[in-house]
Amino acid sequence: MVAMNNNATFLNTARLNRKGLSLVELMVALSVLLLVLAIGYPFYFFGTRSFAVGEEQSNVQRDLRVAASFITRELRNATFVQIGTDTADDGYEYIYLNDDNIKHLKDTTITTWTNDNILSLSFNIEEKENIVTFQITGQEGNQVYSINSSVHLNNVKNQPEASGSLIRYSNDL
Repeated sequence: MVAMNNNATFLNTARLNRKGLSLVELMVALSVLLLVLAIGYPFYFFGTRSFAVGEEQSNVQRDLRVAASFITRELRNATFVQIGTDTADDGYEYIYLNDDNIKHLKDTTITTWTNDNILSLSFNIEEKENIVTFQITGQEGNQVYSINSSVHLNNVKNQPEASGSLIRYSNDL
């Protein structure tokens, strides 16, 4: 009788030690996993979108700063400055907006200074102030950014008042 009791206990223990999940345990685990994913996805989406918006803003700001620095560097020591509306092959250098890019024309070489994200470029000379002010506005995605800057013309005096979207200048001394 003792041997039979030991066999029955062994069989009951073997049945209880089976490894695996029941259907109920599997459904509970999947429900918890789905709940965690449902809570976590909006945070992931928000982080990804915030990064994309920040990158767009950074790109347009970088392009505008580079263009403003170039314009300032070119005009500061210019010996002749005139605001106009059209380029010509006349030995002068030009800075202008074309196809959403700020371009620089020197001799017959055209250099592009920005990506395709510039909306507007305008120049203004105050009468007898020897200062050129300019505004550059750019957009990438929904991010719009604008830079206003001024350049004191070291080598040009008594400029007439003018405004436009193109500037013609010379750096010959």
